[in-house]
Amino acid sequence: MVTSILILLAGLALLYFGAEWLIQGASALALSLGMTPLLVGLTVVAYGTSAPELVVSLEAAFSGNGGIAVGNIVGSNIANIGLVLGVAALISPLKIQLEIIKVHVPLMILFSMLATWMLEDRVVNRIEGGILFSLLIAYTILSLKLGKKEKSPEILEEFASAQASEPTAGAIGKDLGFIAVGILGLFLGGNWLIDGSVAIARGIGVSDTVIGLTIVAVGTSAPEIVAAAVAARKNQPDIAVGNAIGSCVFNLLNVLGLSAMIHPLTSKDIRPLDLGFMLGLAIVVLPLMKSGRTIQRWEGSLCLGTYILYLILMWPS
Repeated sequence: MVTSILILLAGLALLYFGAEWLIQGASALALSLGMTPLLVGLTVVAYGTSAPELVVSLEAAFSGNGGIAVGNIVGSNIANIGLVLGVAALISPLKIQLEIIKVHVPLMILFSMLATWMLEDRVVNRIEGGILFSLLIAYTILSLKLGKKEKSPEILEEFASAQASEPTAGAIGKDLGFIAVGILGLFLGGNWLIDGSVAIARGIGVSDTVIGLTIVAVGTSAPEIVAAAVAARKNQPDIAVGNAIGSCVFNLLNVLGLSAMIHPLTSKDIRPLDLGFMLGLAIVVLPLMKSGRTIQRWEGSLCLGTYILYLILMWPS
């Protein structure tokens, strides 16, 4: 039990410092390369923090366990909106860029609708996986083009605390080093958090089903939660919001798409409740963002409360 507690604490520490290093490196890299904070959040941070979901789903696909792969993706997307955005908004109200409202959230809703339609028969085949993965390439190219457009001083204000430097090879290399170490810290920290928590839960008699529905589900989303919380605390809302939205897109297009390309995914246990919450949260977050172009603390509480409601409703299963 003592060893499990130490592993859990080490995981939490790695998650915190990993998020700090990732945000620091991503912020400095954005300044050096002239990228917007939003682009960094949607790509570098979002794709990096989604590494646990990718690894878990790929391992499940290789072993032919489509239920774990699909459940991991759907559950993580519900957590990204309900838990990640909710926690970040509670720490600090999140200002929303117009690009998020006009482009990225509508696309996330479209991708969520497409994935829900594909999962209606509880199977995602290789062709459908290829379609999803192709959309990821197109989405990434679109994000890069939008992110390289001329930025207003207001957009770059949130990077005031980051180190402004010329785009030299040494500076960029250092930034990439922080990003790589940060992602590694998040990945290891998430795994250690899950391992330690599962061992403690089993030690006090909690069932594997409850562990899977709670600890593992939250654990795979822990990197996104911590990264968004750190970004919110540092007054970098674009990275916090971009992290949540970008992770949802990455999960649907890359994790689901790539996993299905490796092995057709069959998930008989995925329920309308799960798909309904994933799609519903994706849709509901748009009017929340449009309202004053800010997610206020009470709206963050609403997101978090919806996630808790989902956990309560899924508990009997």
